[in-house]
Amino acid sequence: MLHEGVGKGGKHLYPVMPYTAYTLLNDKDALAIKSYLFTLTPRKIKAPENKLSFPFNQRWSLVFWNWLNNENKRFVPIADKSAEWNRGAYLTEALGHCSQCHTPRTITYGLSKKAYAGTVQMGWYAYNLTSDRQHGLAKWSDAQLKSYLSTGYAKGKGPASGPMAEAVEHGLRFMTPEDIGAIITYLRSIPPQASGPIAQVMPAPPSEINTEQHARGQKLFAQACSGCHLMEGQGRQSDWAALAGAHSVSDPEAHNLIQVLLSGSSLITEHGKVSMPSFTGAYTPDELAAVSNYVIAHFGGKLTDVSSAEFKR
Repeated sequence: MLHEGVGKGGKHLYPVMPYTAYTLLNDKDALAIKSYLFTLTPRKIKAPENKLSFPFNQRWSLVFWNWLNNENKRFVPIADKSAEWNRGAYLTEALGHCSQCHTPRTITYGLSKKAYAGTVQMGWYAYNLTSDRQHGLAKWSDAQLKSYLSTGYAKGKGPASGPMAEAVEHGLRFMTPEDIGAIITYLRSIPPQASGPIAQVMPAPPSEINTEQHARGQKLFAQACSGCHLMEGQGRQSDWAALAGAHSVSDPEAHNLIQVLLSGSSLITEHGKVSMPSFTGAYTPDELAAVSNYVIAHFGGKLTDVSSAEFKR
């Protein structure tokens, strides 16, 4: 299952189960996962019916997909790299399967050659993790990366949300400082890719901004958002409410901002659970579009035109 994507009885698994990353796991770690899973309380839950349309409902076709997209090879340390780099590569590529979200897909939905350049997944933007200075992690300090990976927040970079908050809550926050450091060492070595939004800390608003719309968005932000985030995004009481410097408020297409307003986000921290509720029940699509455009202009310095249609899903 972990190496080849083949389940009990020879049934092929769909690669939403990330076996193309887990294939890099050595046998010892694969069996350690099995040992842990077998300590959990058994629960009988019927699997949902497969509702994929033809031809995607034909599991046998995954044989050909695997020929193209799963090398079925275990991780082999690179001799001229340090032990820390190799540990980081193993954690990032295999156990963490970070590339599965942060790397663009090909026409067959396998991973492209643009490793960690960032891409949209299920409506959320998984940001650029390469060493690019403008789009990636080159301007992040080691302390910021360590904090973000282990707590879901980095000073001057904002909080994790959506699927990344889930990754921190359910996995990354339990890792040792040494393993977090190894991941950072590996991420620093990924070649730069100039792709995705550029995050800045409170740049000047764009000069061509619609002043009427901006004023409306500002009023809504003051009413609905400033109680937790404050008007300049410093965050009240909790660091996880800080907005300044976050990628999500610098993306001209506002992918993650839209998703947070639609569905909310939460994260377990050392201080307890922090959460951002969905606002679709309290505000109209027009109002949510107005506050989105204000946030991107005010905190990201970008001119954007988020439509109310984004909130009518």
